Amino acid sequence: MNADWTRNPLEVAALAVSGAYMSRLSELPELTLGVVVRTRGADRRSRWGRMANKHAGAQAMREELGSLSSFVVVHFVTELAALPRPFSVVYRDDG
Repeated sequence: MNADWTRNPLEVAALAVSGAYMSRLSELPELTLGVVVRTRGADRRSRWGRMANKHAGAQAMREELGSLSSFVVVHFVTELAALPRPFSVVYRDDG
């Protein structure tokens, strides 16, 4: 998403898993993905074409991540501290 979706005004700053994934349950009822988003920097935007608005950008991300599996639940936040605990960061873009 960060590299290819240059017309999306948002990008993923970090991705974390939480909820039942962090428990010792033998079956996983859902996989909660916490997506930390930020506004895409001007240097990472498409030079041509029209940018989507933030709502449309977030919806596109939600649909893409939700399509990974029927039990994926996506939560958007703007900082890691807003994620439900416990969580584990699986991706971080410090760029």
